[in-house]
Amino acid sequence: MGGLSVEVLCACGIVLLYCVLGVIGGMYPCSLAEDWSRRLLRSGLAQACVLLALVIIGGFPIRQGIMLWLLLVGLSSAIKDAAAKPARFQPYWVSVMPRWYEILTDLKLISSPEDWRSLAKSFRSSPDYNVLRDGVAFTVIQQGGGEAALTRSIGWQEVGDFDHAMNRAHPPLIFWNNRYFGTEFRFNYRFNQAETALCFETSDPGWRLPAVFFVKLHSTFTENKRGPKYRPEVLAGLDFGIEVPATWWEKTKDACAAVVRADKSGDALSLPTVYLTLATLPLSEFTVYRQGDGDEYRRIKLIWARRDENRRTHGWTAEESSSDGLDSIRHKYIRVEHQAI
Repeated sequence: MGGLSVEVLCACGIVLLYCVLGVIGGMYPCSLAEDWSRRLLRSGLAQACVLLALVIIGGFPIRQGIMLWLLLVGLSSAIKDAAAKPARFQPYWVSVMPRWYEILTDLKLISSPEDWRSLAKSFRSSPDYNVLRDGVAFTVIQQGGGEAALTRSIGWQEVGDFDHAMNRAHPPLIFWNNRYFGTEFRFNYRFNQAETALCFETSDPGWRLPAVFFVKLHSTFTENKRGPKYRPEVLAGLDFGIEVPATWWEKTKDACAAVVRADKSGDALSLPTVYLTLATLPLSEFTVYRQGDGDEYRRIKLIWARRDENRRTHGWTAEESSSDGLDSIRHKYIRVEHQAI
C-alpha cells in the first residue's frame, strides 16, 4: 500500500507539473507561449493517465514505468509529426473597384451626374492605367514571414502577410496591377490635372494640388479578451480613401458625409494634408487562404464566422458567390473581389 501511494503521488506530481507549466505559459504575453501552454494542458492529462496505467495497472516499477512512458510519448510525437500535413499558403488575387460617383458626391467634389460624365471623359479613351476606370488589382504571391508566420496567432498572421517591416528576412511578395512586384503594401494614385474635380486650388495660380487615392495597411491593438495579462490582440485591415489638402477639408467637412477616419499628415516642408479613410476591410477576409492542409472543419467554420462578423462590423455585404470560388463583397464606397489562384 505504501509503495502504491508513492507511485500514485509520483504520477499525480507529473500531472501537476503539466498544469503548472501550462498556467505559467498562458500568463506569459507571447503567442508561442500561449500555444505551448494550450498543448500542455490538452495532452498532459491523457499522458499522465497512461503513466498511471503503466505503474498501477501494468505493475511496472516507477522508474521503468517512467522510462517506458517517455518512450511512448516520444514515439507518439514522432508518428504525429510524420503524419501531419505541411502548412500551406494559397496565393490569391484581389480586385478593388471604388464606387466613384458615390465617393465624389458625398465628398462634395461633384454635384450632379453631369459632373461625373464630364470627369469620365478624361479617362475613358486613355490607353494608360487610370484608377477611376481600372480600380486597383494586386496578387499576394507570397505571405510575409514564410512558414513561421503560420505559427503565430491569427491576427498577427494577417499583419505579417502584408507588413514587410515585420518580416524583413521573409517579406511578402505582391504583384501590383500587372505592372510591378513589391514587398511593401502601399498603393497611391495621384490624379492628373485633367481630372479637375480631384484637383484643388493653391496659392500658386499656375498649379493645382491633386488628390491621391490610397490603399494602405492599418492596424490597431486592443486588450486581449482573455484579460490584460495576455498578449494584446491586433485588428488589421486595408484602408481605402483619398488624401486631400487639410485647408479644403476644414472648410468642407461639415457638409460632407461622415468618413471612417481623418488622419492629418504633412510637415513643415510640405503642404498639410488629410487622409480620409472611406472604408476599412479587415484582413480576416483573406485568412481562408492561409491554412494547414489538415485544418479541421471546425476551425474553418470559426474562420468564416470571424470573417462574417468583421464584414458586418465594418459595413461590408457579401454578394452571391460564384461557382468558381470568386468572393465578392461591397461597401457603400468600395467593391472588392478576391479568389485563389
